[in-house]
Amino acid sequence: MMWSMYRTARQFLYCTAQRLVACLHHIKQNISALDEDKQDLNLAELVSHRHQFEHKSFELVDEIFASIPFCLNQIPSSGILRDHPAHSQPTPLGGYLLLWPLHILKTRARLDAQRAKYVDSILSYIWERFGIYQAQVILDGSLGEVTNIFGDAS
Repeated sequence: MMWSMYRTARQFLYCTAQRLVACLHHIKQNISALDEDKQDLNLAELVSHRHQFEHKSFELVDEIFASIPFCLNQIPSSGILRDHPAHSQPTPLGGYLLLWPLHILKTRARLDAQRAKYVDSILSYIWERFGIYQAQVILDGSLGEVTNIFGDAS
């Protein structure tokens, strides 16, 4: 579970860096439109950094997803998948500790429709199985999502 927190912190930083690079790219475009002599930022370098952050972000999403069954006690510490899910008792603590990673993924990461649906299904499971209301709050978006000021899919 500790690794999920570590990955989530890295995910948060990569998402923040992506937004920072997007802001710099937006500023660069506005500066170049005003005065071509004042171009200090290399546009190709900004785009390259943005793609690197995006790639790392996608890797971290996969790693966090891989830790979900372990956090919910569907895979024991031995690493061997249980024969039958009915034999495992999901732990409320694991569900609780997944809330922050899932919140960051839902509100900060760029997820395709399938991954977003998976995050929602895990949050629903935590809410229905353990009665942890914070999962429903995250699902409802009551914690607020980051708005995209540029209108692109960044």
